[in-house]
Amino acid sequence: RRLGFGVPTRCVQVLHSPSDFFDTLCTGLSNANKRISLASLYLGHGKENQQLLNIIKQKVEEPNLSFSLLLDANRSTRISREGLSSLSYMSPNVLKNVHLFRSPYTSRVGKYFPKRANEIFGTQHMKIYVFDDNVIISGANLSTDYFTNRQDRYWLIQDKFISDYFCELMDNIKGISCTVDLAPKKIGTGHKIKLIEPHGVPSALKNPVDFQWHGRDMITHFIANSTKKYMTLQNASSKTAFFVPSLQMGKFFIENDQEILRQTLSSLKQESNVALATAYFNIDKSLSDLVLDSKASWDILTASPHANGFLGSKGFSGMIPYLYLNQEYSFLKKVHKQNKTDVRFYEWEKEANTFHAKGLWISENKDAAPHISICGSSNFGRRSLELDLEMQLSLFTSNTELKNELKEERDRLFSNGAEVKYTNFKKNSAHHKKSRKPWIRCGSLLRRFL
Repeated sequence: RRLGFGVPTRCVQVLHSPSDFFDTLCTGLSNANKRISLASLYLGHGKENQQLLNIIKQKVEEPNLSFSLLLDANRSTRISREGLSSLSYMSPNVLKNVHLFRSPYTSRVGKYFPKRANEIFGTQHMKIYVFDDNVIISGANLSTDYFTNRQDRYWLIQDKFISDYFCELMDNIKGISCTVDLAPKKIGTGHKIKLIEPHGVPSALKNPVDFQWHGRDMITHFIANSTKKYMTLQNASSKTAFFVPSLQMGKFFIENDQEILRQTLSSLKQESNVALATAYFNIDKSLSDLVLDSKASWDILTASPHANGFLGSKGFSGMIPYLYLNQEYSFLKKVHKQNKTDVRFYEWEKEANTFHAKGLWISENKDAAPHISICGSSNFGRRSLELDLEMQLSLFTSNTELKNELKEERDRLFSNGAEVKYTNFKKNSAHHKKSRKPWIRCGSLLRRFL
């Protein structure tokens, strides 16, 4: 049996822009009177972030409202040149309700890496934003660029049961995450941060293997209990939108999302059309084989190097867009070799914007509106499968209005895509030429961590 939630389509809204996301989030948090539970990779800084933090500071003072924030430990405690981290902008009352997930390192050398580098060993990557009985599922982080010019996807669902489920999921991860202790000594306008490991849980640093098995038992128990609990509460037969959540937590040996994706794509008919988006094109071999062996037609969208958020970064990070481009080249080479004319590839680019959207849309044919879509945090790469904590939400519907909303979402994203073929890599494009340099090909050995 699969866990699923039936929701009236009037309670489902597809948001389209970073500003839609920001405005809806701020309004939802401001109006919340019962609970706010958020999960993100990190919380950034900037004008919009300060506005968001001001709302949160006010809400934590309300006696009848529960507040919690789940972030990644390494990403959120990374120190800037100014000596501050993303936690430094939070008030003590907010910090008391922050939980920081510390990924278990399968290699003992991981803990000796600098914070920016040791994120390659895994992060808390889920993006879930609950306020009262509403939840936004997205791939967007809580940072100013995601509120202004970094394109992602965003679904707003107004339903108590599915909101309860996501709060319980976050509560489980918070239970194995570090909390924050404020030291009296201050650094600049922020606070010196000390992390306190959870009581009764194996240390992710000192006993990573025990921590992994503890996490596996916890999530397996959560999945079993949730399936039993919400299957009895829901009556999907009277609903026209059906949501199936799936978890991918490779560090905890949980491959729920990978299994659901494989089953969904393996059952496609020849006339079906699949649109796939990923900010960072690095799909694993199993998904690549599914695409190349599929009877359906495929449209794949990824960020162009100019729309990749890593472009222009200092050090190794500046190479990352070209590492992804090399994966694109390798994939298109296979498409060309197999003469797969029904697989089309696009690079997203929009002036002064970057691309971070990910997910799937499945239609009965090329002209039909999608009846299945997947939205969440996974980029469909090896990193998502093996290292990070990921959550995806699959939507199944026969409702014409909701299907048209999904079609508009898909078409808006693809409207900024330019088709790229294997032959494009033979031309004199500076970015495409860089993708084939020997040092880039060597860097692709690190693709598990991309």
